[in-house]
Amino acid sequence: MGNTYYIIKSVAVTGSAFVEKYELHSDSSCTSDNSTQETTSGSLPIGDAITYSTYGSSGGTGAKFTMTLSTNTHTLQNAQEVSLGNVNSYCGDSDWALDTPKSIVGKTCDLLNTGSSTN
Repeated sequence: MGNTYYIIKSVAVTGSAFVEKYELHSDSSCTSDNSTQETTSGSLPIGDAITYSTYGSSGGTGAKFTMTLSTNTHTLQNAQEVSLGNVNSYCGDSDWALDTPKSIVGKTCDLLNTGSSTN
């Protein structure tokens, strides 16, 4: 399609919940909403501490965790994106609706190109 998108990626961990969100915008000031993809987990138990010997020049530390996927949705946020999504069967679906989150669990979607599915 040749569209240029500007992406805001955010990750939030609150207690044992994890939310990863991608917001796609068509302008560099990120005021024009195109679509949002959001992945959440219902549980994020933090396990044992570990040391990474290959992280940077002096290694690093972290913790093991297991994340259970709760939802993975994509929301088209303007009429043009909805039209392209439906015409091109984005994520294998042709029933997209404006500002309505749609589950994309188990589907292959090209995050940067609503008009083209990689299924």
